[in-house]
Amino acid sequence: MSELCNLNPQFFRDLRKYPKVLDYMREERKKCDSAILKYFNRGVEQGIFRPDINFDIINQAMVMQMDLLIYSDMLESYPLVEIYSEITLLHMRGITTRKGSEMVDAFLCQMKEKQFV
Repeated sequence: MSELCNLNPQFFRDLRKYPKVLDYMREERKKCDSAILKYFNRGVEQGIFRPDINFDIINQAMVMQMDLLIYSDMLESYPLVEIYSEITLLHMRGITTRKGSEMVDAFLCQMKEKQFV
């Protein structure tokens, strides 16, 4: 979150100019997909994430939201950290159990105390 506070929104606009960089970033992200799915499955085992969720779809949707930041002008209206926290909150509320939602709430409280959100 602290990195997002310090990231210049122009970075995302500049990325539009470099399709090869974007392609590289997408390929690198794909390499992380199996680790991300393991993370979600471990969360299911721990009772944090709901077992009835297709986490491959969730992962792809979260990646698409990063594209939203790159290809939209939303950053001109809202701080990056606020957009990130709202998107994260939206996803986490939908895929977590009660236990997981309590963890999300605690995390968001912590971030507000640090004034990241």
